[in-house]
Amino acid sequence: MKKSIRPILLGGAFLFALSMSLTSCNGALEDILGAQDNPAPETPTSVAVTSITLSQSSIKLTMGGTETQTLTVTVAPDDATDKTVAWSSEDTGIATVVDGVVTAVSAGTVVIKATAKDGSGVEGKCTVKVLPPALMSGKFSVSDTKQVQFSRGNLQATYDGTAWSWDFAVNQWDFIGDNTITTTGNGNTSIDGDGTLSAAGTVDLFGWVGNSTFWTVTANGFAIYGISNSTDNANYGSSGGENLKSDWGNTIGTGWRTLTTDEWVYLFANHTRGWATVNGVNGYVIRPDGVTTAVASSYDATAWATEEAGGSLFLPAAGVRNVSTVTIDGVGTDGWYWSSTSYNVTDAYNVRFYSGYLFTNDVTVRRYGQSVRLVQDVPAP
Repeated sequence: MKKSIRPILLGGAFLFALSMSLTSCNGALEDILGAQDNPAPETPTSVAVTSITLSQSSIKLTMGGTETQTLTVTVAPDDATDKTVAWSSEDTGIATVVDGVVTAVSAGTVVIKATAKDGSGVEGKCTVKVLPPALMSGKFSVSDTKQVQFSRGNLQATYDGTAWSWDFAVNQWDFIGDNTITTTGNGNTSIDGDGTLSAAGTVDLFGWVGNSTFWTVTANGFAIYGISNSTDNANYGSSGGENLKSDWGNTIGTGWRTLTTDEWVYLFANHTRGWATVNGVNGYVIRPDGVTTAVASSYDATAWATEEAGGSLFLPAAGVRNVSTVTIDGVGTDGWYWSSTSYNVTDAYNVRFYSGYLFTNDVTVRRYGQSVRLVQDVPAP
C-alpha cells in the first residue's frame, strides 16, 4: 500500500489529506491514525461456580444387594464457565461413586461429594446410609414343618411430619425405648391419638389392632397398626377375623409377617436360648436350627458379630408403652413382643421375658405398645 500526503492551506491552518492507493485487493487496511481506532479484542471473563446441589441430600442402600442410586447435580450460576464436577466418597469401604452412581459396599454411613472442577472448591453433599441385609441368615423352626428367617432388627415406623414409612432397626440391639428426643426426632412417648407424632420421629412400640371401622378413616390410616395412644379399647377394633390388622408384615410387604402365638411357643421350646447382654443391651438370645452352643452372659459388638454371622437371634428388652400415661415400663429389663394371634375383644397373645424368666402364650391388653419382630417363611425344599 502506497501513501502520499499533500498539504492544503485552509483558513491559515494546514490540514493533511490522506490519499491511499491499494497495491493488492487482498491486503489489510492500515489506519495511520494509530491503534486506538482498532483496540485488541477483550479476554472473556471467567464465571466461577457458586453452588452445587445434589438431587438428594440423603439416601439409604442395602449392603450386599444390587441396588444402586444415581445422584444428579444442579450447578449455579447457569452461566458458570466450567460446570463439570469430580465425584468422591469419604469412605469407599462403605460406598463408592462413579459419575453419580452410588453403590453400597458395607454397613455404615458415608458422605458422597460432587466438587466443582473450576478450582472454586464448591461442593455438593449427600449422606449415604448403608444398611445390613434386611433378612438374617439363620433359619429357625417354628413348627414341625415350617422354618422362618427373622428381620435384622425390630420393626420401626418413621413419621416425617406428613407420612409414615417402615424399616427395621440397623442392629439387633437397637430400640427407641422411652426417648422423647432421638437422633431422628421424637420417640414412643410422643405418639398422638390420631396415628401421628407430635413432631417428626421414629417409634418401635405398637398397640395391637384388630378389625376396625374407626381406623379406616384416611387421616387415621396408620393408627390401624397400633400407632396411637388411645386408652379406649374400642378404638383398637374388634379382634380376629380375616382382615387382621396387626400382622404388620402386611404393611411391609414382600413376604414379611408376624409369628403366631403357637409359633413363638415352638421357637422358645425347641432352640437353645438364654438371657444375655449384647453391646450393653439386655435381651434374649436364641440359637438357629442346628446350633446348640450355650448362650454367654455378655457379648461386646465384636463378639456378637461372630454370633450373628452364625445366625443367632437377639431380642432386645425394649419395655412396653403404657398408653394410659404414655410412659415406658421395663426398658432394658423387660421384653414384650406381639404375636399375630388375638385372645378376645380387648387382649392379644404375646411373649414376655425378663432376667431369665420367660412367659410364652401370655395375654396383654391390646392398647399397650410392644415390640414387633417380623419373619419370612423359608420355602419348603
